[in-house]
Amino acid sequence: MKKAVKRGMACMCMMALTFQNSGAHTAAVRSPVQSIQPADTQNAAAEKSNGVVCRVDTNRDGTAGLAKVSQTDRQHIIISSKLTVGGVSYTVTTVGARAFANCAQMKRLTLPDTIKTILARAFTGADKLETIVLTGSNVVDFNINAFRNLDTKNMTIEISGGLTDEQFEQQKENLKAAGFEGRIKRAEKSIEGITKQAEYSRI
Repeated sequence: MKKAVKRGMACMCMMALTFQNSGAHTAAVRSPVQSIQPADTQNAAAEKSNGVVCRVDTNRDGTAGLAKVSQTDRQHIIISSKLTVGGVSYTVTTVGARAFANCAQMKRLTLPDTIKTILARAFTGADKLETIVLTGSNVVDFNINAFRNLDTKNMTIEISGGLTDEQFEQQKENLKAAGFEGRIKRAEKSIEGITKQAEYSRI
C-alpha cells in the first residue's frame, strides 16, 4: 500500500514539472519582439538605395542628415526621402558639407521632398554637376556657402511645381544669396520628363 502511494506521488510530481516546463516554453515563444528605435549615430552606412550607398548622421527623432554619398560613377543620382540604418528607416532632411565629394561624374542630382536644409560646401567636388532638381513643396534653405568652390554659371536648378509663385521667388532669392549664378526654373511634370529621369537613374 505504501509503495503504491509513493509511486502515485512520484507520478504527480513528474506531471507537475512537465507542465511547468511546457508553460515556460510557451511563454518564451509568445513574448513580443522588442522593436528597434531610432538612435543618434554619426557617419553610419545606410542600405543601398537608388543604386548608391549613403552615409548618414541619424537622430532619435527619426530624421537624418546626408553626410556623404559613397564613391560612384553615376551621372544621375537620386537621393531617397528615407534611408535605412540598422533596420530603422530615417527621413532625410539635411544635406551635409561635402556630401557629394565622391560624385565626380554626377551631372544631375534629384533631391527628395523631405530636404529642408543644405549646408555649406555641400556640392564641393561635384565639378560636372549641371542640374539640381528640388522636388519638395516647401522652400529649401541653402547655406550662404552651399555652392562654395563650384562654378554655377552654366548650372540649372529645377524647382518643383508644388511651390506657390511667392515661394518660387523666395527660393530664387535664397539660391542667389547662396552664390548660385545659373538658371532657375520650374521643373516639368511631363511623362517624358519622368521617363528621362528613369533613364538617367540607370546610368
